[in-house]
Amino acid sequence: MMVFEHGIFIPMKKYRLAILVSHPIPYLVPLFRRLAESPDLDVMVYYCWNSGAGKEVYDPGFGMKIKWDTPLLTGYSYKFLRNISPQKTSTKAWGEINPGIVKELLFGHYDALMVHGYMFVTDWLAFFTAWITRTPILLRGESHMLRPRPLWRKIFKKLVFKLLFKGISCFLTVGTLNREFYEYYGANPKKFFKVPYAVDERFMSAEAQKKNEYREELKKELGIDAETVVISYVGKIFGGKGPGAFDLLKSFEIMENRDKAALVFVGDGREKKILEEYVEKNAIPGVIFAGFKNQTELPKYYSATDILVAPSYTDQWGLGINEAMYFGTAIVSSDQVGAARDLVREGKNGNLFSPGDVAKLKKILENLVRNKNLRVSMQQESQKIIKEWSLDAGVRGIISAVHYVKPREHGSCSCADD
Repeated sequence: MMVFEHGIFIPMKKYRLAILVSHPIPYLVPLFRRLAESPDLDVMVYYCWNSGAGKEVYDPGFGMKIKWDTPLLTGYSYKFLRNISPQKTSTKAWGEINPGIVKELLFGHYDALMVHGYMFVTDWLAFFTAWITRTPILLRGESHMLRPRPLWRKIFKKLVFKLLFKGISCFLTVGTLNREFYEYYGANPKKFFKVPYAVDERFMSAEAQKKNEYREELKKELGIDAETVVISYVGKIFGGKGPGAFDLLKSFEIMENRDKAALVFVGDGREKKILEEYVEKNAIPGVIFAGFKNQTELPKYYSATDILVAPSYTDQWGLGINEAMYFGTAIVSSDQVGAARDLVREGKNGNLFSPGDVAKLKKILENLVRNKNLRVSMQQESQKIIKEWSLDAGVRGIISAVHYVKPREHGSCSCADD
């Protein structure tokens, strides 16, 4: 990076940005690559444990061993920290204990530290080290206020976040609900920067260009008639998502125009067997269980989808909604899915319903299956809306945040979240 001063170009030092995250995640790695492409940044990603990067690992959500079919450790600098936790899993606070982050931050001379979440021991080791070294902290997470919490937990969180948020330099908000979460717990809105929760728009946009080809190919493969409306569920089938998947199945079962549609479940999980047994017992036609599909396989299923349903009882975000919208899909979502507030515009590109409201979901699906013009209108609107949610927008937000915390050394401050 260079600036023009007094008639000459002067080279400017790149921002040194450390990023702390649990493990290589397919939905985060594209952001790291995009940050590494920026001429403004020198990025180092620290991982607390190695899971899913080029090897087969057990995923408790899918209930099976999986191996991602996209590279997760290329295009950016990274380092795996030694995890001394006996648990060796990132499901509990003590599942990540990586003392090495202290040394890395003490001697790394970073301009800023970006931390994904606040749950693990290593996150707090990083917070305290950053405070000691006066390294600005950029906090990014997915938390929202949708799920009801017991009073004691709210009080506890108020106390903890009051301490933590005083030491956070910037809050990288992934969406409206996430922003409201920070505000509720006392964070200063002047320190908010938009880093929208996004998927790799370059990949998705390129794949969406093949939609017609993919759609025809997959429908033939699944034995679905060309004119049949495809309703899809994409994701893990367990926990708060599992009951929602069953609600979707029951809604489909009682649809008056079910013969005009097919229901495709793309994914796996502990409760998938319950759905399969229900379909077999009740002899419900038109239901297809496609099983787990890897990253490069999903575009074919989105291409064949007319209506994507996200019926989860609880979901921090729901990136399947982002992905489907690139392929021009009407979105029907539970109002407990984090992405719904920002990406689903009622009556415009989809509809919302309350988790467990099978009757409401049935009516929504019947209407969309019946009304082709409405579906097409919603599908077009989805493609317009999703253009605002890109990795490039996230990179701009992160760079603006670093400008904000380092204005004296690197130039003027950029604007914060509107």
